[in-house]
Amino acid sequence: MHRRKAAAAVTAMVFGILVLFLSGTAKAGTLSGTPSASMASMASPAPHAHIISPANGSKVAMVVKARGTASHLKGRLWLVVYSPVVHRYYPQPGPVTVSRTGKWSGTVYFGTPTTHRGEPYTLLAVQASAAASAAMKHYLDVGKRTGNWPGLVAMPRGSLRLASVHVTRK
Repeated sequence: MHRRKAAAAVTAMVFGILVLFLSGTAKAGTLSGTPSASMASMASPAPHAHIISPANGSKVAMVVKARGTASHLKGRLWLVVYSPVVHRYYPQPGPVTVSRTGKWSGTVYFGTPTTHRGEPYTLLAVQASAAASAAMKHYLDVGKRTGNWPGLVAMPRGSLRLASVHVTRK
């Protein structure tokens, strides 16, 4: 008889927790969200990247070797230059390779040899899904073929900004 009461109490408790999960009405500090969202956040850490060089606020040459670290990526890592002057995103050659120790480096272009001196730029480290990675690769392929690099009005769907630094072209 005692075991039946204990089993019934456990069943009622599990059912109550399940109702809270499915309804999404659990209060802060208690259970919250859907089971899949809660379990996913517990199962794997969030992706992270850090840009070591160039440093935030620095003056940069047209061509720079960017360096940084990344971990827990769920896609490919791309470097993207954003120009606030023309409001465009410029995917850089990539994706960059992240070593087993989490280090990466990649070549970045800020403008052209004859123009864009003194202009501000933002260098982004972006996690890209397979579709976003394919879109950036396509942009680079078309640019190589045509010699035209108009930039992207928006980042491709499936892109996640992980880190950024603001620089000025020398």
